[in-house]
Amino acid sequence: SLITAIMSHSPREVDNLRTELPHHLSRIIRHCLEKDPERRFQTAKEVRNELEDLKTETDSGELVERVTSAKSTVRTRWISLSALALVVAAVVAYLLWTAPTTPTQPIRTKLTQLTSRAGTEHFPSISPDGDSLVYASENSGNWDIYLQRVAGQRAINLTEDSVAADTQPAFSPDGAQIAFRSDRDGGGLFLMGATGESVKRLADFGYNPAWSPDGEFIVFSTMSRSSSMVVAPRGELRVVQIETGEIRAIDINGGAEQPHWSPGGHRIVFWSNSLSERNYRDIWTVPAQGGEVVPVTRDEYIDWNPVWSHDGKFIYFSSNRGGTMSLWRVAVEEETGRVLGDPDLIAASAAARLGHISISRDDRRIVYRADVGTWNIQKIAFDPDSETVVGDPVAITRGSKLTAEPDPSPDGSLLAFNIYAGGGQADVAVVQTDGTSLRQLTNAPHDATYTPRWSPDGSRLAFYSIRSGTIDIWTIQPDGSNLKQLTDSSFDTIGFTWSPDGAQMAYWGGDTSHIFSTEVPWEEQTPEDLPAMADGDAFDVDDWSPDGTKLAGVVYDTSIVSIYSIQGRKYQRFPMKGLPLRWLRDSRRLLYRWEGTISLLDTMTGEHHEVLSVAPDFIASFGLARDDRWIYFDRLEREADIWMLALGEASP
Repeated sequence: SLITAIMSHSPREVDNLRTELPHHLSRIIRHCLEKDPERRFQTAKEVRNELEDLKTETDSGELVERVTSAKSTVRTRWISLSALALVVAAVVAYLLWTAPTTPTQPIRTKLTQLTSRAGTEHFPSISPDGDSLVYASENSGNWDIYLQRVAGQRAINLTEDSVAADTQPAFSPDGAQIAFRSDRDGGGLFLMGATGESVKRLADFGYNPAWSPDGEFIVFSTMSRSSSMVVAPRGELRVVQIETGEIRAIDINGGAEQPHWSPGGHRIVFWSNSLSERNYRDIWTVPAQGGEVVPVTRDEYIDWNPVWSHDGKFIYFSSNRGGTMSLWRVAVEEETGRVLGDPDLIAASAAARLGHISISRDDRRIVYRADVGTWNIQKIAFDPDSETVVGDPVAITRGSKLTAEPDPSPDGSLLAFNIYAGGGQADVAVVQTDGTSLRQLTNAPHDATYTPRWSPDGSRLAFYSIRSGTIDIWTIQPDGSNLKQLTDSSFDTIGFTWSPDGAQMAYWGGDTSHIFSTEVPWEEQTPEDLPAMADGDAFDVDDWSPDGTKLAGVVYDTSIVSIYSIQGRKYQRFPMKGLPLRWLRDSRRLLYRWEGTISLLDTMTGEHHEVLSVAPDFIASFGLARDDRWIYFDRLEREADIWMLALGEASP
């Protein structure tokens, strides 16, 4: 409406709005606002001449007499000042609109798609000379690391001899070695030659390795986040010396993901969702030897995947501050981390979710992953007797918004799930299990509400949210009323599950799992801590058995499936990984998800087998009907390719 008014309607004359103002002023303003540029003043000098004439008339008193002879001298001077103030405002607006300007010139860029196969390619790392790249892909049916020339299309599998998942490759500063994450031999960080030879272990844990500029150290996180949408337990920063294998911690008193070293070796940049107010995902830097963290961004946007430019002048990162997840950069002082300006948009992403950034040594080539997958909820019939699915999947949600974490109501009539609105916002919604009557229960911009779980009687939905500043458990009724906070802990609360009678909850937080009463105010109780597992491992709880005797969960950090006996206070581990987990009604068998498929485990015999695969698509989470007859799952139809942005070049 504003644009229409500017283009189509003439503004009222100033002397009609304020009768004491001179008509000469009205004429100047009208001339500045002519819709035809040819009829406006052509230079600022012309405007100045008109203003000088007006000032001469005002100072001589001639103009005042024409306006009114009844005005006093004091009133006359006030009119003159008012007129001049309005003239100044009009001229400033006019000059901003029409005068020649010297805006910041946009960065010339040339965009090239480097991979185009069906499926996903993630975690690109460009060689220092900018001629080659390595990346991870599961197009072969297993996560492997591939080497490809920037100017070519043929990719060489560097880890084809490994049946384990190999991901997150990173070229060394001299291009001679590649650090990477692998699940082989219990998992950890490994090194290999630039063409896949001489693989050796670097550390028995860790994710997202990044080299120091001298090639002598690698910084990494203890947790992995491949998506900016995930709000999860905090990773910690570690540095390993390559020659000796010695590992030291960088204490930042909060979570840290995807670290990257500054080119001078002074600082390490990372992103975190636990250092900012309300758990916003922001970017920070810390001295390489440890010390006080310095914010790079502190706002409600999702900022992640930071990478330092090799000249030390900028930090590049992914952010949705422009509406979609795009490439931005901000000027910084490398030695101190001090921010020198506002972030600048480098490359907008119209539909794809941009991430996993890597920059060549000359700062002219930037490679990244562009993810354009769709994410919707489907259901499929399940026969618990034969332990097989029946028929084909049926769609429940459709569209471009991400929907995930389905949980069917106890009576089977409704399905609760997460719906992602963008801008860091995730909300809880419910829909009929036939896909009709969708209703969004929460609407909190820049908040994240995750993993809705129905109470056993179906009267409430529990979920965890960052709206209180830390991640806590909240409940809401299925009509969207009676929002209540259940926990108010000093640490982030992630996984949780209701007891079969709804009187208790088990949840993971801090360094172990706990049980608390849902019927007693938080401040009036002390949650029960579950005992530590063998070797001090932490148990991350996920589902309470229907008979109330056992808790299913995983070993924190490794996702190894484990069962906790409440009466015996003992753990049992199984040789597979999986999350989430859902008990069948017999409290003996479990469904679990791992690497995009759903499998079934018999906890008495240890036997397990695959139940559902939608390959090449991916299952991210699932829920099970209380009668075991339907599996609800979020299906990710994945398509992610590697692109390269050449700075200083123009696309044809």
